[in-house]
Amino acid sequence: MHLYGNKHFFEKIGGAKTINKVVEIFYDRVEKDPYLRPLFPKSLHHGRQMQKLFLEEWLGGRPLYSNRGREKGAIQGGMHGIHYRFVIPVKAAGRWLHHMAFALTEAGIEETDRSGIMEVLAPIAHEMVNDGVDFPQLLKALTLTSNGDIDAIKKLIGKTPEIVAQRGTAGRTLLWESARNGHLEITRLLINKGANPNVPGGAPLLLTPYALAVSRGHNNLGSYLMDHGNIMDIFTVCFLGNTDDLRAILTENRSSANSLQPYEDINPVVPLHYAVHGGNIDVVEILLSFGADGKPYKSELTALARSMNRKDIVSLLEKA
Repeated sequence: MHLYGNKHFFEKIGGAKTINKVVEIFYDRVEKDPYLRPLFPKSLHHGRQMQKLFLEEWLGGRPLYSNRGREKGAIQGGMHGIHYRFVIPVKAAGRWLHHMAFALTEAGIEETDRSGIMEVLAPIAHEMVNDGVDFPQLLKALTLTSNGDIDAIKKLIGKTPEIVAQRGTAGRTLLWESARNGHLEITRLLINKGANPNVPGGAPLLLTPYALAVSRGHNNLGSYLMDHGNIMDIFTVCFLGNTDDLRAILTENRSSANSLQPYEDINPVVPLHYAVHGGNIDVVEILLSFGADGKPYKSELTALARSMNRKDIVSLLEKA
């Protein structure tokens, strides 16, 4: 995982002892925060334990958090995949970051290290913002979108405009659900209301509405999204098998062959995952030729390829 630190960094800031201190200070402040406390469960014990495991691994320590998550099948979709059931206002993200910054300081972490940690935590915290309707209403809205009920969706947006940006189970937005089912008119409505076409969703792989629409044969809808802000990132082109676009991206920046999917902030997911999921051996070959490192994911990806009966991809990955 190690999206920010490494073992050297972890040891530099004081290891697990410092992480434990940070978490205890943070949760003690949450306990006394009249605005933030109601957003947390009644008991904070489990949250304290999980945050200790997460921060230790994230900052370069033992991989206890992701190992536990794999056992329980509960870490796909990044941090949002864990928090999607909760309505989280912008102010809450700000309060969370305020208490974390205080905890890092009180725990004795040096200023340069604190700044580096907060620089990475800030966008993750703001990504957790999920303001609007409560979870049961959001599920209903996703179902209405899936069924193509545009009149009901118009009423919901009129009553709660924030619902356009909300993410539900596996990061699904109304736009994602509309693209999945080929509802062009609802897609137009959502884009006109400010929906972001580049927010991915789904499991086991996060796909943008464009990637999802095209993969399911909704090409007119895909063309509309291309004309209204869709960005052809490396993950999309690898999944769809667009080799020309991939070569152009890699020629401009070879290091992007090992890019981490930014919405997967727990498990590392790289372009090779998208290439294998898409069944695109040509894309796998191109990525490897540009320096993609498949070794950390070999067991996972070869198992996936075998399940797809793609012996050619298995052979290629095993040689990498």
